[in-house]
Amino acid sequence: LPLEPVNAVVEDPVNEDLLYVGTDHGVYASFDRGESFMLMGGQLTGDEHLPNAPVHDLKVHPRDSELIVGTHGRSIYVVDVSHLQLLTNELRGEVLHVFDTEDVRHSENWGARNNSWSEAREATIEFVYWAREGGEVAISIASEDGEVVYSMDDSAERGLNYVDYSLTANGPLTDTHEAGEDNHVYYLIPGDYTVSLTLNGTGVETTFSVNEPPPGPPRGRKKTP
Repeated sequence: LPLEPVNAVVEDPVNEDLLYVGTDHGVYASFDRGESFMLMGGQLTGDEHLPNAPVHDLKVHPRDSELIVGTHGRSIYVVDVSHLQLLTNELRGEVLHVFDTEDVRHSENWGARNNSWSEAREATIEFVYWAREGGEVAISIASEDGEVVYSMDDSAERGLNYVDYSLTANGPLTDTHEAGEDNHVYYLIPGDYTVSLTLNGTGVETTFSVNEPPPGPPRGRKKTP
């Protein structure tokens, strides 16, 4: 920890080895009950970073697994710590580990615009993985019959990594598969998919499903008579 005032210390309610510390200039996490710490920065606000402000209070929501950060004069910040809670000593010893991915419900409106001035609707899910060392990670998505429908690369950093995937495919998946109405992009169709990640010869897998949409007409673009 830096040589500065420590204002808050909180033990995680799920992982007793995990501590959170708020200082005069940020938030730090320890996975070994305080033997060592690492700075928590960009994870706290997504695309933005936690400002260089004193952190005066920390709370972990017991139901939602969210760390709530109260700063002096710079508002409140919230971060999902559910994956941090799973980082046991055994898991952190693995070269590569991918966490379970949530399923998503298919929509016929993916790739369509509500009106002429809006952007086309996009679908996104997130892959979260742990890498013991940094490097280039090859990621592929395969359909139920083993066909790779999409692939991409990610530059992994040591620690937790987050990858957004837009649920797109390289091309039509069936004879009747149509691209998005306005952006002409092919999206995954309902079914089960396997996500494969490879880093320096080590491979791991997880699965997710694109579920059928609820019954009823799709809510597409309104037509003017």
